[in-house]
Amino acid sequence: MYRTQSILTSDNQVPSYEKRLSICLRSNGFSFSVVTVQGTLLTIGSAALEGGSAASITEHARWIKEYFSSLDIPAMGLQRAELVVPSRYVTWVPEHLYTPGSERKYLSLLTALPVSAGVCADHQPALKSYAVFAADSMMVGAFKIAFTGLRVCCQHSKMANAQLLDGSRQHPIMRLHWDGRQADVNAADRGALLLSNSYTYATQDELLYSLIGIMKQLAIESPSLELQICGQVDRALYGLFSQYFPKVTLYNGMPLQFANPEMRRFHTYKEALILS
Repeated sequence: MYRTQSILTSDNQVPSYEKRLSICLRSNGFSFSVVTVQGTLLTIGSAALEGGSAASITEHARWIKEYFSSLDIPAMGLQRAELVVPSRYVTWVPEHLYTPGSERKYLSLLTALPVSAGVCADHQPALKSYAVFAADSMMVGAFKIAFTGLRVCCQHSKMANAQLLDGSRQHPIMRLHWDGRQADVNAADRGALLLSNSYTYATQDELLYSLIGIMKQLAIESPSLELQICGQVDRALYGLFSQYFPKVTLYNGMPLQFANPEMRRFHTYKEALILS
């Protein structure tokens, strides 16, 4: 079963068709948010799986439904429901070259996937491309059973968005999501995406040196370069980046209003993947 680890919520009465649910998978659970179509944050929290690791896909789906039902979040009738899957294996395929059913073939050009690994694809209109990525077939399948019309996407679909491209028309932007081990880096300049990739690092220093190398390799080293960071960011990491990059900002996703004053103290950059 799934148990709440943390939650901030409100008693605001909003119809289901005006709610957007976003869920991000974690190693042993998920984080989630509920935002209205007008951009008001109603709920943000996280849950962990307690036991049941060998449960079937239908049992996981039932537990997911029961958990969200206990929070008065329906499985049907939402304006939008999406599942973000952090993946190490992602490739972009231009929409004019994409053929449905060929997702595993596209990823096989990038890496050798286990036969049991699931493969998904998500369309990103801003890039006119599909993000093709490896996913946990058990968990993706369970959430698809639990939520009707669920959109499944990867972290790069959330980070390499129209906001990134539009902002890069003014100056180069590198956007980093850091989970303490994996760095998801997207970079854009002059309205075009230059890089979208994931890397693994043992230390923050390794991460820093790699980002500097990426900046030089992409030839976007300039006084106007902006490094946007989100995820597991602390004061030490922010300070480290600030020594080497001309402008460092926290990426908070979409502009939000808060239904509960207590939410104003929540650092939205920590959950940018479910608030973008």
